[in-house]
Amino acid sequence: MSDFGIRGKRRRGVPFGLITIAVGLPLALGTALVTYLIQRQHAIEEAAAWAISGPPCRTLSLAEYQALPQRPFESFVYEGVGFGRLYGHVSCNAVVNNGGRGFGTFPECQFTSADIIRITSARGTIYFSTGSHPATVAVHQNRPSCVMAGTFTGQFSPAADTAVGRSG
Repeated sequence: MSDFGIRGKRRRGVPFGLITIAVGLPLALGTALVTYLIQRQHAIEEAAAWAISGPPCRTLSLAEYQALPQRPFESFVYEGVGFGRLYGHVSCNAVVNNGGRGFGTFPECQFTSADIIRITSARGTIYFSTGSHPATVAVHQNRPSCVMAGTFTGQFSPAADTAVGRSG
């Protein structure tokens, strides 16, 4: 019985699978590296833009907060942290740790004129008094910090990562 030359005939040259791996793997790794470097540079620039410094906000005790006239709060949750304000506008961003060079993110919000800011995290609730001044709150490892400064003016841009919804 004849096999028409199929059995016993050996292919010569490099197998197609090996060529695919030899060309595809470096190409995929190079693309991944370039993408990572572009995203990292963007994260560094964004973290620098959100690195707001200024004098610390005045912290209110629970008793001081409760002694204030009751007003409705605009509340929302961003990146697992509850934020509330009495007035004004807010813009939030998930900022990459370590100045954009680290892993993971933390929430940071800029307020235009909140008067009172309430932050609720896994560590509890804290109140800041800002008057009608701009303020920026960053929450690192569930520890809120607030400074009396900000660059957000209430004008939203389509590229801004903002949180302005209500959650009660």
